[in-house]
Amino acid sequence: MPVSLLPNSELTAIAYISSIAGLQCDVVATQLPSDNTQWAKFGAIIVSVAGGVPDVYVPVAHPIVVLDFFACNPGSNKPPWFKANALAEQVRASVYDKGSVSRVVPITAGGVAYPYARVLTAFLLTEPRRKFGDTGDYAIYTCDLALSWHAMTTIPESY
Repeated sequence: MPVSLLPNSELTAIAYISSIAGLQCDVVATQLPSDNTQWAKFGAIIVSVAGGVPDVYVPVAHPIVVLDFFACNPGSNKPPWFKANALAEQVRASVYDKGSVSRVVPITAGGVAYPYARVLTAFLLTEPRRKFGDTGDYAIYTCDLALSWHAMTTIPESY
């Protein structure tokens, strides 16, 4: 019997962040590309699941997602803090836009299409803050995002 692909919290968070209207970001992924010129213009958002509590009775996931916002200026030793913070503020603004928080997101990874996910809620748990100690002269902001989502069994008509 073949294994059915199902979305997970990392893939859903990446798809959700990537679908923010007007987001100016070069990369949304689980790790930085090794070539920083690929994300030097607008920066990168790195997603990792830190925990959460799945619903006991219904198939809804409630992950806590750590978002790290990276920015760099290749050839400079001055971290562009304003650029990393601008990414964080774009995400913050999107979760306050209550009319668009709940939405269906298509999910693909490695060229493979997964079932869609419906994000029900999204809100910040922590204030975006600087993350120090990086040796690559990168500016990094971080914050925690709470999501509630479920996998969809059918493709919505609007897609």
